[in-house]
Amino acid sequence: MTRIRLCMALVISQLIAFSFSVSAQEMRVGAGVGFTLSKFQLGTEVQYRHISPVENQKALLWQSQVEYGIFKWLDAGLSYRYAGTFDGNQKLSNRIDYDARNRFTTDLQLKTQRFDNDVKLKNRVRYQVSVKEGGKTKNYLRNKFSIDYKLTSLFRPFADLEVYYNIREEQFQSVRLNLGSSWVLHKHVVDVAAIAEADWSDYFQMNYVLELTYTFDW
Repeated sequence: MTRIRLCMALVISQLIAFSFSVSAQEMRVGAGVGFTLSKFQLGTEVQYRHISPVENQKALLWQSQVEYGIFKWLDAGLSYRYAGTFDGNQKLSNRIDYDARNRFTTDLQLKTQRFDNDVKLKNRVRYQVSVKEGGKTKNYLRNKFSIDYKLTSLFRPFADLEVYYNIREEQFQSVRLNLGSSWVLHKHVVDVAAIAEADWSDYFQMNYVLELTYTFDW
């Protein structure tokens, strides 16, 4: 059974990487560190993004967050993110994920314990305030449903579906599907994800992203 699971893990990860390496419009590479202090989880991450080929923009993002376990089934969290262009271009993309240099969020997340079939479910509600240069703000309400499966002790495929709602304009503006896997080896975690995003904040467009993140958990 273990050998079968390892083979499945390899096939799934290769399919994800192959399917999106051809069509990805954006590449993301990040590294971070996480800490656990009693019921608190703290983390910080730096991420480099290259949006291509039309915009050909390079961005560098820094984010820090803290989560608190209220109950076994409920977490609360706060985060801050700064986004800056890496190549001297002062204009950020108009997409929701880049429409401001400063971003603040507050979260509430419901989660299950891992079931007997090794599946775990989460649902996160996030209130987001994006602050553009000059002080103009955009407020979003986001809901993300996640499922992950502990295929082996090293490999955990996951899927997320997230919806963005613009509070001021009173309309939905983006839907994001995230498919990927986590490779866990002791305190080292490598996440590989493929993201498909439908965004109609200015006009309708489909965006495809390939993301690689390394995290060290203290």
